Parts: sequence; C-alpha cells; structure tokens
Amino acid sequence: MGKELQVFRNFSYENQDASFIVRGLEGLGLAAMARDFPNSGLVNKTFAMTPAEYEDQNYKAIKTMLHFCCQKTGLRVPSDSTGMAMCFDNKMFETLFNSIITETLSGIMVKTQPSQILAMADITNVGVGDSKTFEIESKALPLMQRTSYNSNVTLLDTWTKQSITVVPKPWTAGVTMDYIRILANDFDMGKEIAKINMSMLVAQYRLIVGIIFDSTPINNTPFYQSTWSPGNYVKLAQYLQVFNGTPGVKAYGTLPAFNTLAMLATKGIGFATQDDVIREGYLGRIYGVDSVMIEQATSYSKPLTTANVDSQLIVPDDKIVLLSDVGDKPVKLVRENYVRVIQDDQLSTSQTRLQYSFFNSFDAALATQANYAIQGVQNS
Repeated sequence: MGKELQVFRNFSYENQDASFIVRGLEGLGLAAMARDFPNSGLVNKTFAMTPAEYEDQNYKAIKTMLHFCCQKTGLRVPSDSTGMAMCFDNKMFETLFNSIITETLSGIMVKTQPSQILAMADITNVGVGDSKTFEIESKALPLMQRTSYNSNVTLLDTWTKQSITVVPKPWTAGVTMDYIRILANDFDMGKEIAKINMSMLVAQYRLIVGIIFDSTPINNTPFYQSTWSPGNYVKLAQYLQVFNGTPGVKAYGTLPAFNTLAMLATKGIGFATQDDVIREGYLGRIYGVDSVMIEQATSYSKPLTTANVDSQLIVPDDKIVLLSDVGDKPVKLVRENYVRVIQDDQLSTSQTRLQYSFFNSFDAALATQANYAIQGVQNS
C-alpha cells in the first residue's frame, strides 16, 4: 500500500534558491517535451533548446537540486551511489527532493496551454478541492408579436441560465526511479519530468476530443451531418454563422479526415485543384471554410500491431468539427494547480528503485452558449 509523501507546498515562493531551482527544472521539462514530442500538438516548440544548451542545463539542474537538498539537511553532496543511498534514506532530503519535483510538475501544467486544446476547449486552473461552475445564458430574444393592448403577451425570462459545474477528478501516472542513476552522466532529469507532464496532457486531450467529437449531443439537430455533400457542408457553416452571431467558421480535423473530405469535394472538378490535394494532402479552404489541421496524438502506452494501431490514435479520422471564431469554446477543462505524489511499496527486486504515483485532478464537460457542428467524411 502506498503512502502520500510529505512535501512543502509552494515553498519555492518563500525560498529564493528553491524558486531558482524550480524555474530551471520547468524550463528543462518544457524543453524535453518540445524535443521528445514535437509533433503531438500539445507542446510549445519555442521552449526547445539546442543539444549543447540542454545538456548544460540538465547537468546544472541536477547538481543545484542535490546541493540545495543536502545543504538544508546537513548532508554531504553525494559523489557516488553510496552517497545517493544515504541521501534518500534521509526523510528531510526526500521531502525536499519531492517538493521540488511536484512544484515543477504543477508549474509546467499551469504554464502549458496547448494550441490544439485551446482550439476546442477553455482551460481553467483551480485550487485543490475547488470546482468551477459555468453559467450558460440563453441567447433568445423577446418574442415580438402582433397584438393589441388587451392581449396576453408571451414573456421571456431574461435571467434564464443553465449552471454546469465541472468537478476535477483524480488521475494518476505511475513511474519508477533508480535514484543511484541520478549521478550518471546520461541521466536526463528533464525527460523524466516531461514524461509525467505529457501523460497528464494526453489524458486531458483524450478527454476533450472524446467530448467534442461525440455526435450524441447534437444528433437530430441541423449541426450534425454523418455523410458529405457540398450543400450540407455550406449549410453547416451558415447555421454556425447565424446562430452564433459571428462570420468566422473553421473546420478542425486530422490529415486523413481532410484528405478524404478533399477527395470528395474535388470529385469531378479540374486537375489544378486535385493537384493541390496531391501536393499538400488536403485543401486549406473548402467551400469558404478554412481547414485547420490538428496533429494526431497517442499515449504510446501499448505495443504497436497492425490490429491495434488505429485504436491507439486519439482523434477520429472519419469526422471533422466546425467551430465559430468565438471566445466561448464548447468544452471546458478544469484542472487543479497541484500535483500530489505517493510512494508505492519498494520493489523487492531492487533496493534503489523507487515507485512513485503522481496525481493530478481534472475533468471536462460540454458547457457552452455557442453551437458547433460535426461533419462526417463518408460519401452520401
């Protein structure tokens, strides 16, 4: 049975040296995410570092963190595996070490605002145990009627609202760490941090995609078309423009989805347009609607086989989502700004390999005043 480790919450705000270490590890973790997951659509590539710069920052981050934790606990800075074992046998050292790691993970999570998520969802960060309630107002106008002074009038309640509360739920990612390897020249601290943060981001992305690409809430409405036809596609865009009150509409989907759509849209049309599809793989604008390609993503959690490869992809390749250029995104993601850590029972096969479970709470829901549409890419 695991135990929740003691950590000093937000202690870097009160200690300048700790703050410097956490900020450095945040930059290192963000750089590792940009290096190792550049095509996921979930990282900011501006945080990338050159290999030489990254190696230097990784070395400095490890040495600085170990020196800080040892200084605060009265231990000598370890220079070999025996010294590392002595450090991790000290509860205060372990508390400081894990406090730095959890603050780093929390900081990266708050600072990470992936463009692919922001295209479909609004992100709200809340404190531990908090939730977020969204008030959805009616867009209806008072009904203007031909009447007389003695007739009854249909009244509109101008304070009609629907409340949707999103309560973050705990998610966890388990990792192991052989602490004596921290002193090894090839130990990549940024990579270890990046893996945990990416697992959280991928889970959040899967949650959002599962909501917005689900046609169930808009079945039997004019905002869902399971098959393609030019007239219906143009109508979808028009409905969104009218009922959302904005002229801008964009379509979001994967390359295979837009490729299929482009082949349907250019059937029987001149070779020049089909050449664009062959060159780019899709059309950037179809019947007045901009095509915004979103990157496919996966958790990399299963061995790849021919039978299961498609099931490991997060974004459907058989439909696209049409969204208006409005600030109110259909999905609301609410996540806590804190990461907990639990140390599981030590592995019986290794005295130096520790198991940790990192917990972060988040959830998402459909909560919007704006309409959105889903277009299938099968031929009608």
